[in-house]
Amino acid sequence: MTISVTFGIVRTSPLCGVSWVVRFFVHTVLLLYVIFILSLLPAKRYEDSYAAYETALEWLAPADGEKSHILVAMAAVAYKCQGVEDCKTLLFQW
Repeated sequence: MTISVTFGIVRTSPLCGVSWVVRFFVHTVLLLYVIFILSLLPAKRYEDSYAAYETALEWLAPADGEKSHILVAMAAVAYKCQGVEDCKTLLFQW
C-alpha cells in the first residue's frame, strides 16, 4: 500500500481503500465541531453547547469510543446547568 500526502492532496494506490480517508475526514470535522462547542462554554451558553453535543453524538461520532467521550462532555455540561441527576443519567447511558 502506497500513501503519499502532498499539499493536502491524498494519493493512494489502487490497492488501498478510501475508508481511512473518510474516517480521517469525519474525525477532523468532529474535532473542529468540539472546538466550536468548547468556545461556547466560557460564554456560559450551556444550553447551546449541550444541544451541539447532542448533534455531534447523533451525526459525527462514528465509533463507540467517540460517543462515550461526547457523553462524558455532555454530562459535564448537564452538571453545570441541570444538576446531578441528569449528569448521572448521561454517564450511565452508554
